[in-house]
Amino acid sequence: VLSEFKAVMLASLRSLVAKEWGSQHELAWNWFWENVTRLLKAENFKPQVQLKALEEFLTKLSPTELSSLYRSVYKKFFALAPSGQDFLKQSSARLDYIVDQILSMTVDIYREPRDMVRKISAIGLRHVGYAVPTELFPPYVTASIEVVRTMTTDEAAETAFRWSLTLISKILVRSINEGSTVVMKAVNTNQEKALRRAVSMAPRGKRNMAMLNVAVGTESISPLYWAIETGSHRVAKAMIIDLLTIRADRDHYYYGNEALFTRHPDIIHKLCVDAPPLLWPLLDGLIWRSRLVSQGMRRVNYYIQHLVQDAEGNMNKALEWMAGAQDPKLIAHPIVEVFSDLMWGDLVSYRVFARKLYLFFSLIIFILGHGLYMKYSELLELTDMERVFIFVCRSFNYLGGMLQLLIRFVLLCVADIRGGQIVRIYRVPLPRFICSMKEICFLFLAVLLICMCSLEPLLWCLDNMYGDFPGSGLFTTTCPEAAANHDAYVLISGAALMLYWLLMIDVSIFSMRASAFSLVCFQVLVEFWLYLLGLLFLIIAFATSLSALKHEIPAVTGINAAALTLLRV
Repeated sequence: VLSEFKAVMLASLRSLVAKEWGSQHELAWNWFWENVTRLLKAENFKPQVQLKALEEFLTKLSPTELSSLYRSVYKKFFALAPSGQDFLKQSSARLDYIVDQILSMTVDIYREPRDMVRKISAIGLRHVGYAVPTELFPPYVTASIEVVRTMTTDEAAETAFRWSLTLISKILVRSINEGSTVVMKAVNTNQEKALRRAVSMAPRGKRNMAMLNVAVGTESISPLYWAIETGSHRVAKAMIIDLLTIRADRDHYYYGNEALFTRHPDIIHKLCVDAPPLLWPLLDGLIWRSRLVSQGMRRVNYYIQHLVQDAEGNMNKALEWMAGAQDPKLIAHPIVEVFSDLMWGDLVSYRVFARKLYLFFSLIIFILGHGLYMKYSELLELTDMERVFIFVCRSFNYLGGMLQLLIRFVLLCVADIRGGQIVRIYRVPLPRFICSMKEICFLFLAVLLICMCSLEPLLWCLDNMYGDFPGSGLFTTTCPEAAANHDAYVLISGAALMLYWLLMIDVSIFSMRASAFSLVCFQVLVEFWLYLLGLLFLIIAFATSLSALKHEIPAVTGINAAALTLLRV
């Protein structure tokens, strides 16, 4: 491998400086590469030996020795670099954890060097946001090496620790130096002027990515996300406004909308969770208003592509995230109104209408099959055609209603389990869809339909349709086997019918006025239940008090009579 690399490098050097290259250059290169080869071959098998020595040293340390090592490292470090105390203000447990992770990294750098380089680069990028001076790394490495030297006499272990820790510090310093852009420095100070000054130096074609991506090797960090996470909301707001400002030169327009949603497709969710006030400048930046007025009106462009669909062409969850923020002012924003009305009018309303139409059809069939002929005397007088009609209606309710609900719940459970959407109610793990009141109503409806199916008189009378009893005949429901379940069946069917009507309230969404009225009714309903609870408390309190008094008023003699009298009042 080394000989092949030598040939490739030699050919590359010749092509780069073809005019100046001569025999002296080739001799110098051969001498240099021979020394590099000799050093590499001498060190070729040392990593395995050093790894074994370092592992033995670390595994032999007792908890007391580890605790002493943690304290000694920071004691020596603060003596060498007193300014380091300003950046290590965490608890002792956190500081011990940092040293413990460093010890683990010194071993892992031997085992998985490529993965560790990526991880260390990512740690270095995070330290860019912490504004840690690179001058503190050499004293920390020196302090750690001196402490380890006092705890072991194995020179191989000390050499292994020194080499790996020095390499880790060099990678961190390189990551911090390359990642410490002027934009990241402005984020650390949370100053809008510093940010504007920083991005003004970038070309227009690279201005957006300077605020969205800082890369070191294969790792990257977003200055915008870092500003949001660290609470530098002034700088984050300035970034969003700058990204969504339309700029132009002679040939091109520059607008950061595409770059923003490509780099951060979940920016709406991020702002809803961590910085809701920043949603307003973001949404305002997605609207362009012309400065020219024509017939009292101005042209307005709404950039809603990335709010409607994601990069893969699927439905975006932006509206769901904003609805979850529970901010009515946010939902009333002009661009939210535009893209939500667009989605409702062109896509969602038809599916909702089809579902509600099917639910309404199921309700009508349920009424025809269960609500018209429920009295026992009426069932005795049914004709064969009426019985066939009831059989068809009830079959549809069980096959098209009950089975459809069961399949729906299975699909919802599978989707929530696969997506990890699990909630715990009284420590019992349940799929998240169970938290929806509408889904709870559907679940109760499915349970009631299962109970009705188990008590269905048609099924109980299949083997005795033409027996010797009143009302016998095709699809009869008055056989002696079904008579015992008639009262329970009627009660459950009434509850199921009430649930059907309750679920039909959602039809009000097709009318804004009706939807607002139903919303107000549900809000008032909560207060009404509180009123009934308070009334019940007062009635019980006064009824028990009056019954304890000595009097000759028959209307309030006894708790039952007193409660009934107070309720009438």
